[in-house]
Amino acid sequence: MKLPYAMCDVDVEPVGLLKSWACKSFQMFTKIMKIMSCKNYPENREKEKLNLNCRDLVQNSCRIMANGLGRNLLDNSAQLCSRCLIRMSPPVFIPFITVLEFLTFACYAFPYGTLNFDKKILTQTAFTYRPDKRTEIWRFIFYILVHARWVHLLFNCIVQLLVGLPLEIVHGRKAVAIVYMAGVLAGSMAMSIYDSEVCLVGASGGVYALMAAHISNLFLNFSCLECRTLRIFSIILVALTDIGFSIWNRFQASNFVDFPSSYVAHLAGSVAGFVVGLIVLKNFGQHFDDQFIWWISLSLCVASMLTAIIWNIFFY
Repeated sequence: MKLPYAMCDVDVEPVGLLKSWACKSFQMFTKIMKIMSCKNYPENREKEKLNLNCRDLVQNSCRIMANGLGRNLLDNSAQLCSRCLIRMSPPVFIPFITVLEFLTFACYAFPYGTLNFDKKILTQTAFTYRPDKRTEIWRFIFYILVHARWVHLLFNCIVQLLVGLPLEIVHGRKAVAIVYMAGVLAGSMAMSIYDSEVCLVGASGGVYALMAAHISNLFLNFSCLECRTLRIFSIILVALTDIGFSIWNRFQASNFVDFPSSYVAHLAGSVAGFVVGLIVLKNFGQHFDDQFIWWISLSLCVASMLTAIIWNIFFY
């Protein structure tokens, strides 16, 4: 820092901050790199985008003023959502999977003339996950298209629209599709290991994966969002309420409910959604230590999937 030719190309603000730190105590290398990196500060990112060497100085001045007003007048979540809405395309995956679930339910409802199916009807479908038909691999995924009751379908569709659409708008359809399908696959895989005597229908695994992905989003972008505690509390409250009902329905209400719910699929979908969300969701903060979390999450996903596959092939 004492060499003038070494610091001539560095902005004044990072140099001043580094000098004040150097007088106080030793600093971590990653902390210093975050100061020197242009990608971790909004002002430096704006300078890169605006290109201060541009000929149109008036246009640059207007952009700087607009960005300054946005930072001062808008909260962090509004700024984040506004930037993402400009760049992102309209959501496609969540509306598509919701319509597909409704159409599949209608195809089974009209021939039988009922909106509530018993166990005999559900086990005869080609999509229901059945432990005795594990060799039909498509059942591990396509069971989400079959629902036992219209209330079950309506609840799943409403929740996945309310929870999934904001995620898809901000993080993109590919990330949301991966999270959703990971929860679906985790639900059936966990059922095959921990609750292997029960058939599985419904999209609850994917829905809970989306809710857990919101917690991953809060974890990754905690400093960019408002009302963090309220968001976490709302998601956990809805999840625990439905999980508690599923546990009660599974063990206490099995004598009068023909097709009891599975709490294992709900829990597995939640865990998969949180872990996979840490991998595929966008991190707007760009923290250096997030790479460690990314690798840990990826390792957990790969290990869990391999364990479930090996169990179904050799130990079932």
